[in-house]
Amino acid sequence: MDIQEGLSVLVGFSRKYGADAAYVLAGGGNTSFKTEEYLFVKGSGSALATIRPEQFVKMDRKALAAMWEKTYPADEKEREAAVLADMMDARARGEEAKRPSVETLLHDLLPQQFVLHVHPALVNGLTCSQDGEKLCAELFADAIWVPSTRPGYVLASYCREKVEAYKKANGKAPAVIFLENHGIFFGADGVGDRPGVAAAHP
Repeated sequence: MDIQEGLSVLVGFSRKYGADAAYVLAGGGNTSFKTEEYLFVKGSGSALATIRPEQFVKMDRKALAAMWEKTYPADEKEREAAVLADMMDARARGEEAKRPSVETLLHDLLPQQFVLHVHPALVNGLTCSQDGEKLCAELFADAIWVPSTRPGYVLASYCREKVEAYKKANGKAPAVIFLENHGIFFGADGVGDRPGVAAAHP
């Protein structure tokens, strides 16, 4: 799939879910499309319901991958500032006026071409439940459950560990990630793909 076709698909399903209050409330959520070289991720301040192709931020995936090879400061403020600076440096040339989603590293983490991240009330009934992890394991055996942790780089790092463990155990990448007290990520290589959870997938 070339970039233009991919962006067209990305805009289509972004608007579809962004305009449906069952999936997206108050402009929340983000989406992305990737090729081997680039990740196109929703820009901060853009609304999924009305998003246009130029409102996605083109990111250099090699630069994003290089961030995992770095050692960031232990202090939270210093760490997040350094991570943000590197993420901004990972923008492709000509994208300097755009600000990528804070969850960009998570979008790049999943290998599928398309990623949808939303916080539906129905899903959050599970992710915010006392027995959420247990119920998730019973209902969605192929999904990853990520316990609540600090947002930003810490969350992305934790998700990376869980994804790598899943790959080692199953010989493939996961397609669904539940984030405790937060929401859900879906990865798919096409609009018709079903990653293991009925509803709210690309």
